[in-house]
Amino acid sequence: MVSMSYDSIRTKVVGSTFGDGQEIIRTLKEGERLLLIPEPENPVDSNAILVKTLDGRKIGHIQKELAKEWSPLMLVKNVRYKATIL
Repeated sequence: MVSMSYDSIRTKVVGSTFGDGQEIIRTLKEGERLLLIPEPENPVDSNAILVKTLDGRKIGHIQKELAKEWSPLMLVKNVRYKATIL
C-alpha cells in the first residue's frame, strides 16, 4: 500500500501484477520512499503516473482517478507528492 502526502491519501498501486511488481513489493519495508513519475507519453493513459523504488525498479502505477487529477499538477505546476510504503 502507498500513502501520499495530499492531506494523506492511502491507495494501492495498480498494474503490479505485470512484470516484477509483486516480487519487488514483497522486498519493500514500511516507511520506504517511492518515486512518482508522470508519463505523458504513456500510450494507454497520458495521465499515467509510474511508481518506482528509489533505485529505479518499476512497481506499477497510481490509480487512474488520482493520476487524472495529479498528473497535470505535476507536469504544469511542478507539484510534487511524497509516497511511502505503509
